[in-house]
Amino acid sequence: TNDQNAMYQTDAVLFRAFHVIQDSYMPAKRNENQTWIFFETEPPFRTWNSFRWYNATIWDQMNLTITYAPDSDIVYEMYGVTCNKTKKSLDQKNYAKSKKNVALLVVSNCLSSGRMAYVKELQKHYPVDIYGKCGKGEVCGHYAANWTCTSKFLEKYKFYLAFENSYCKNYYTEKVIKTMALETVPVVLGLPNYTKIIGENTHINARDFMSPKQLGEYLHKLSTDDKAYNEIMRKKLQMKCTHNYRNQDILCDLCRELHDRKGQRITLPDMRKFWG
Repeated sequence: TNDQNAMYQTDAVLFRAFHVIQDSYMPAKRNENQTWIFFETEPPFRTWNSFRWYNATIWDQMNLTITYAPDSDIVYEMYGVTCNKTKKSLDQKNYAKSKKNVALLVVSNCLSSGRMAYVKELQKHYPVDIYGKCGKGEVCGHYAANWTCTSKFLEKYKFYLAFENSYCKNYYTEKVIKTMALETVPVVLGLPNYTKIIGENTHINARDFMSPKQLGEYLHKLSTDDKAYNEIMRKKLQMKCTHNYRNQDILCDLCRELHDRKGQRITLPDMRKFWG
């Protein structure tokens, strides 16, 4: 809300550091009858800038945390899923047939995580088409606006590079999740345990290779081995993934947590240390 008076009339206030800007209203001190909550879905690298770090003076007054980190008071993964193998029967089609022997990357944040440098090196050893603001432009007008068009576009490629914008433990976004029902093989790069999340042998992990060169050589090999490619594809398509949270679930969890605490408030260590 933009209503500053509401700040002093509520039992709890959520602060999203990533959305704090210079024009944001920042109270100097927490009302002793309030619970302040640090709520963040972005990794630390993207959360802080110089203003939020040095000028906002609220981060040492928080009472409760909601992040994707396992040591948070409430663990919330925006794109968190649970994937299980099904008995879904698949036809024996050759998924590799008629696909481009090319990897696809769709990305608009060109600076974060060093992924573009990795991809540039990978391109020396295996072809990669880059779309989004960092490449040939938007897919289907806008990446998420027309999913039917976008999914067909992704399925033209043998591989989809699901490279995260930040490499943080337990952090992952929609990049790999959206490929699970599509006929393309995801190549992941991040720090989560992808095997635990989306299943064994359902993807290719760039971190299993010593260099972009080694990954490129493996993609070349897989591109010429339809049997091996189809084995990965079928295992992936047999997985069924369901989201762990709906938007209202996190609010219900928060209300339950506040009720259970019954007004008990502990001031936590500075969030810049917890989320730094």
